[in-house]
Amino acid sequence: LCLAVVGLAAWGFSILFKDTGTPMTKGDLLFSLAGKQTLSWSYGDRTISFSITDDAWVNREYPSYQIDRNAKKAITDEINEIHSRKVIEEPGDLAAFGLAQPRCTIVSDGITIAIGDEIPMGNQVYLSMGDGKVHLVNGTILTPFTRSLEEMVTLESVPDLSGATATPV
Repeated sequence: LCLAVVGLAAWGFSILFKDTGTPMTKGDLLFSLAGKQTLSWSYGDRTISFSITDDAWVNREYPSYQIDRNAKKAITDEINEIHSRKVIEEPGDLAAFGLAQPRCTIVSDGITIAIGDEIPMGNQVYLSMGDGKVHLVNGTILTPFTRSLEEMVTLESVPDLSGATATPV
């Protein structure tokens, strides 16, 4: 009975999703930050926005914050590797995929990427790019966007002066 249920579920997913074949190459990406001037995202109750110029990211609310290069790399690596494993050509109601009220919304130069529910089997999430389709993508895309701005800022370290002695002038 268990095998029949699993087989039926697999058959249902194969009907629901059109397989795009082998993973796409870098030339077949759904999105890239290359040449973009803005990037913002909303996750939970927070929104973080940046202006991008010559590889420098300036936070719009706190322009003096220096963004940690590892945080920036994590974001660009994930967003520049978005490729569709499967696609629903005519999804109908986006609420069925968690896309009517997405978990995360990413906007860059007017392009909106909505990330919805995770599928029950595997680390994949539903994604919409406003093209009328629902894409199934790697669930790790959410990871860098769950961090707060404070978690992405490069903190200046203060030297430990506990054992230092002052010399009078």
